[in-house]
Formats: sequence, structure tokens, C-alpha cells
Amino acid sequence: MSQPKFTILLPTKNRSFLVGGAIRSVLAQSFPDWELIVADNDDTSATREVVEPFKDPRIKYLKTGGLSMPDNWEAAVRGARGDFVLFLEDKQALKRHALARLAQVADGPLQPRCISWPYDVLDEEHRVPVVKRMIGSGRVTKVPARQLIDLFVRCQRSAYLYLFPRGINSCVHREVLGRIRSGPVGRVCPPVTPDFNLAFQTLAFVEQIVHVEESLVVFGGMSHSNSRSFKLKRPLAAQFLKELGGDESIYFCHLPVKVPVLSLLLFNDYAFMRQRYPERFSDYPLDPVVLLEDSHTEIVARRKLGVDMSHEQTAWDTALAEQPTALAAEVRRRLATKPAADLLQLGANYFVKAIRSTKFKDLDSYLAYDAVARVYYDPVWQAAHRLKRMLSRRRR
Repeated sequence: MSQPKFTILLPTKNRSFLVGGAIRSVLAQSFPDWELIVADNDDTSATREVVEPFKDPRIKYLKTGGLSMPDNWEAAVRGARGDFVLFLEDKQALKRHALARLAQVADGPLQPRCISWPYDVLDEEHRVPVVKRMIGSGRVTKVPARQLIDLFVRCQRSAYLYLFPRGINSCVHREVLGRIRSGPVGRVCPPVTPDFNLAFQTLAFVEQIVHVEESLVVFGGMSHSNSRSFKLKRPLAAQFLKELGGDESIYFCHLPVKVPVLSLLLFNDYAFMRQRYPERFSDYPLDPVVLLEDSHTEIVARRKLGVDMSHEQTAWDTALAEQPTALAAEVRRRLATKPAADLLQLGANYFVKAIRSTKFKDLDSYLAYDAVARVYYDPVWQAAHRLKRMLSRRRR
């Protein structure tokens, strides 16, 4: 059997109602040289029953079961044969031109070992579904790995989020994955956050990534998002912790600041990787001021969503009281001068177009719209955005 250009990994658990859409988006690709591995961690046979009717030989079905999310991701990686490997969550869909665009970049003069891209988000939890559509310049740029690490530790989230090679918005060459698997951690997607830990380890082994300034995937099913479940304290978050066999200490066990919030979970995983890859990460320590500032910002934001954050606030107050006087004063100063709204700053190369429409019932309906929008609407929006920026500069 020949080796495909791309391996797409689709790990899933108890979301049979979403899996079919993700699979259809792969089958619709204009680039045919791929394999799809569905890693079914279901408690029932529901996902298998959805996958079986797809008779394409490029689709491989892997039954796992009883695994945590990171372990299911790892099981999927072990079967990958493609030159480049990417993850597709069950609540995602690839745009029809995605693999063709990636193949073009992969075979281009930059010879990348890792490619990342931005993504659209379809949020169906609003009364009228909302799409945050990324309108990109289409440029292909090189981004130094150390620059991304620096942005992460300084919590420049709006700058690094779409660049970070998290698997769900990136593909990695199998040679890099082999080096990661043979490295000090011994696996590609360790807990707690398999996507960010994949990103950290990728950045430990490559000097640069190549970024395509064009949205290639859409995220949907936000009501089933682990990240949103953590933010809103939904039962899915408690189930995630239970599967990992841990308690709330997984948020901060490697950190000097002990507050159980989602932002510290990412920093905690980074602190673990920094211990394992000192040659790459030792120059990028975590600043307790940043940890306290960012965790407080999350507490305030989640409280505005109606979430009871009294436990987290008490933990934050305790953590602040334990800090040296000068450090605590700097945290208070930053919080006092922090803007009321932390708006997303995406830079000059792409911007977000928010669209509300009852037409977007699911990812399939959005992908049909996307095919039209790429040709007719996006160029108009891009021109309007460039004009707006030009007029803004003239006023200054």
C-alpha cells in the first residue's frame, strides 16, 4: 500500500452525531492523496455504525475505548503513515480546498516541517448562529519557533493563537513526530492538553513553522467543546478530569501560582515541557505576574457569563497574598490599568468577519456557503478592510 501525502486523525468519543460531518468534509477534498483514521473511543457502537457506511478504502476505523482524550489522540497517531499528519476533531470540518492548499505549500520552496493556518468558528449556541470568518491575505510566511514561545509566555494570546501548531490547525511532518516520540516525553500527545503539548514539542524540534494566512478549517459544535465546558463548569469538564485520574491540581502542579483556571492549565503543561526540553525553553521562563494577571482576567470574564467563580477567586486571593510585596503591587497596578475589553488584534494580514445567519444550521451548510464566499464575498471584504485601514492611517 502506497504512503499517502496526508494522514488525517479523527479522535472521537460519544459524538456519533458529529462524526459524519467531519468525515464528509474529508471525502469532499479536491486533493485525493490522504488517509483518514477514525479513533473511536465510544462507550457504545454508535460511532462505528456511522463510519461503516462510508466505504472509501482510505478511511481506517480504529476501535479504542476506555481511554482518556490524550490517550485516544496518541492511539490515533501511532497508526499514521502519511508524509504530513493533522488532527480533525469530530466538531470540525475541512474546507474543500484545504489539503490541496497544504500540498502546494508542502511541496513549495520553503520545504516546511510544520504548517499552521487560522480557522473559522461556527458558534451555534446563540439564538441566531454566529460565524467568525477569518479573511486572510493568502500569504505564506515563516515564523521562528522561538518567537512563538516568547509570545506564549508573555500571554500574547491574540498574536499566537492562530499561529500555534496545535494539530487541529496544523500539520506536522512524520519525521518530526518520530523525533518527538523518541524524545524525553516519549509520546506525541501527553496530558493534560494534547493539542498544546503537541505544539510545545513541535516547537522544541523545529526552528520555524510555515504559516498559511488562509482559513482552512471550521470549528463547530461549540456546545460540545471541552474548552467551553471548562469555562462554564459543565459536566463534560468534570468527566475530562475523571478520565485523567486527577483532581484540580492538574491545573497548576508545576506552577508557583495555584489557581484552578483554564489559562493556568496551558501554562502548567508548558512548565512540564520546559522541564523536559530545557535546551529549547530555558530562555523563556514563566512570570508569576503574568500568571496572576491572566488568571484574574479569566475569573472576571467567566463571572460575567454567570459562572460561580467564588472558589477560584479565593484561590487567587490566597496566591496573591503569598507573593512578595513588590510582585503583588505590580499585579494590582496592571489590573487597575487593564483595558475594559481585551479586543482581538489579528494584525494586518487577516481579519474577522462576524456573520449572523439562521442558514448556518450545521457545518455542512456553512461549508456550502464558504465555497461561494471565497469567490464572491471575501475579495470584497478584503478590499473594504484595506480601504478602512488606509483611511485610518491618513487620519493619524
